[in-house]
Amino acid sequence: MELQRLTALEDLDLSWTNVTGIGIRHLRSLKHLTDLELQGMTISVEDVASLAELKQLSYLVLDACDIADEAMGKLSDLQGLSSLFLDGTNLGDGGLAELVTLQKLEQLDISNTNVTLTGLLELNKLPRLADLWLGGMMLNDESLTAISSLKQLELLDLTRSEEHTSELQSRRNLVCRLLL
Repeated sequence: MELQRLTALEDLDLSWTNVTGIGIRHLRSLKHLTDLELQGMTISVEDVASLAELKQLSYLVLDACDIADEAMGKLSDLQGLSSLFLDGTNLGDGGLAELVTLQKLEQLDISNTNVTLTGLLELNKLPRLADLWLGGMMLNDESLTAISSLKQLELLDLTRSEEHTSELQSRRNLVCRLLL
């Protein structure tokens, strides 16, 4: 991949391309890269380990990527990450538990994933989390209680989520904008 020559590059979108793991691994030479979008790709644990070398990365989109929970431990090395989008991935509770070490995380999209109540309870460990997307998830009273404990939320997106509207309206202590 010839992009490695663009050493001043700060923002890169390779979504829905045919870039392979070898190409992803070349990205680690882009030391100024802060924003990276890789939607719709297959990403191995080794690829994520390469991405973890991009210490200045603050914005990462992996929506619709075929990425294993095991790779999330490598993402946790990106301590400067403030925005992470994992919509439509195979993310589960174990992978989410790995991500709670990202203490600067302000935006998190875990819509259409395999996260359950167990994972939602982990979100309390993210003190700066302001924007949370949970679209397409099955939510019950227990999961809504877990979400309502996130007092710092400014945006909560429950688009296409089941069983949420009447319960959330009755929770006066949840301050957020609902994107229904």
